[in-house]
Amino acid sequence: MKKILLVFICGFFFFGAPLYAQGTPGEIEVDFSVKNVSRDNQDGTAVSARPGDVLRYELQLSDEIAATDVQPRVNMSDVLTQANMVSNGGGALETGDLVFPMFSSVEICGATCPNWQKQYSYFV
Repeated sequence: MKKILLVFICGFFFFGAPLYAQGTPGEIEVDFSVKNVSRDNQDGTAVSARPGDVLRYELQLSDEIAATDVQPRVNMSDVLTQANMVSNGGGALETGDLVFPMFSSVEICGATCPNWQKQYSYFV
């Protein structure tokens, strides 16, 4: 069965509102962070971005059991009203969502791997 991982990002970067990541199907663990590259990689949730700043978003998925047909989607609608995409990190924009290619844990660490991780980075 296909799992779609949807992460919602809320925030207005030029006004200093915090960011939140939420929503995971099943047991997949999601770690989400944002760094302000233009301001010495400071935590993007603690430092307000200024016009022209570049932010690096990092999304890490992990689980202790095999996963198949996982497709990460990041809702970028609010972000893209305030900023432009600099690098999509291998994803594609589809109706306000940054959609990454579908994967299975077997592709990452083989059929006998008990733990897996997959990371994505993209810039706005």
